[in-house]
Amino acid sequence: MKVAFVGGGCGTCTSSFYLDKLMAEKNIDTDITIFESSSNMGGRLQQVKVTDDVIVDLGGSIYHTGVNPTVVKVREDYMEKMKNNANTNKIVETINIYDDVESLGVWDGKQFVYRGPTKLYFVSIIQKILIDTFKDFLYLGTILSFFNKKLHQLMIIISMVFTYGFGSILGIKKFKDKEGGDNVIKLFLDFNNVDYYTAFGKYMPVHLVHINAKNILSKYGVSDKFINEVLEPVTRNIYSQNLDRYHSMAMLTTVLSGDSSKLRTFKKGNGAFFEEVAKSIEKCTIKRNTKVTFIEKVHDGKYQVTSKGPSGQSSTQVFDVVVLGAPFEKLNVEIKNVPDAHQLLSKIPKRDFVPVCLAVVSGVPNHKYFKCENVGSVPLVIRTTKVADVNNCPFLTFQALWFDVKNNCRIYKVQSKERLTREELDSLFSEKHFVYQHDFEYGYPLLEALEEGHRLPAKLSENLYYINSVESLSSAMEASAWSGRNIANLIADDSTIQKQSSQ
Repeated sequence: MKVAFVGGGCGTCTSSFYLDKLMAEKNIDTDITIFESSSNMGGRLQQVKVTDDVIVDLGGSIYHTGVNPTVVKVREDYMEKMKNNANTNKIVETINIYDDVESLGVWDGKQFVYRGPTKLYFVSIIQKILIDTFKDFLYLGTILSFFNKKLHQLMIIISMVFTYGFGSILGIKKFKDKEGGDNVIKLFLDFNNVDYYTAFGKYMPVHLVHINAKNILSKYGVSDKFINEVLEPVTRNIYSQNLDRYHSMAMLTTVLSGDSSKLRTFKKGNGAFFEEVAKSIEKCTIKRNTKVTFIEKVHDGKYQVTSKGPSGQSSTQVFDVVVLGAPFEKLNVEIKNVPDAHQLLSKIPKRDFVPVCLAVVSGVPNHKYFKCENVGSVPLVIRTTKVADVNNCPFLTFQALWFDVKNNCRIYKVQSKERLTREELDSLFSEKHFVYQHDFEYGYPLLEALEEGHRLPAKLSENLYYINSVESLSSAMEASAWSGRNIANLIADDSTIQKQSSQ
């Protein structure tokens, strides 16, 4: 069976990995081709090497081990498959980018409207002394580390209650409990779904995708101040979007990822990990810098795929199955002789996408810009309110990552709607030793409340599938990987495909 994947993101890498595995169990030989229009696999999972030891993720930066079971499972299954490979441990190694981030600030473009508490440094110092001096007391250092993190989380909650009142904190809990927050993991463990809208409806109220998040949060007693200064800065950080254009399903998945201790990233880069997942497939050809221009249904339900390679020369191949693994708005591919897919696509308006621009800087923040007494008093994570846009703040999120030992400074990731100018970088940093900027034109789909019927199924037509149909409901690394694995199951269970393959 010959399968074409158009786009080389994490959904494609996951789908191709599990499709190969499932078809092998049925003794069906699978030949996979991945068409990637750029030179890099990973889609919106890209990375940049800052130092010999530090790689910074761009785009999808983290996954949550508590509510992202698909990504966790991909890692486990890859480890099992490649357990005899000497490099496997390095490829699957993960870290928590928030481990040593002690402070949070919410900036409105002129001042901090919220400053979170810092970790208890005396506990950290005792812990370090125990680990460095007395190896026999290593277990005590571990206990203190756990104690420090939990105590810091408690201090944040207490600080939030004093600042915003207990009603808003309780309202968030009610929202999660009443609207099926506990069922999200069940959803991401359910495969073989042709229509994701129906799949969501099995586990949580479908009205969540039709109601604006701000309206439903207000219904549960969450104050406007808490929404504007706590929740909206989070959505601006994750999806570069304000809450007034955000549906409630996206809000539910956002609040579920609140425990920062379970946030992980692959040390070599998330995109690099998923590329290795695809490369582990025995019969998998990755065609980089190759854009698919036409997909035409021909004889026996097969598809002729026309692509243009790096040299500009066009070529055609025939496949049994085609899987679209990038936003249809970005692919700009013409589909011929597939009436049911044409009918579906003509009914659904093209989605608007939010561009995401990222700057990675090794340097020293300008404390005067943030109106702080010194560099040490600048919060390590700075999120912004919607008011910051009015006050001409150039960024959405300003976040410290790891320490750059060579230059004796932190490495920062700055997220914005437009690429930062030299003048803006100069205003944000008093010192810069490394600067790299990357733009995602199709960063995230605008997660607006959906009109009835405005959704695409995972299966567009016979042997034609669409991974990114899930993005109108949820746009994240987990959602893409889940959709990819779901489509692998759909293809493997299709009796028509199995019959054609046996012939």
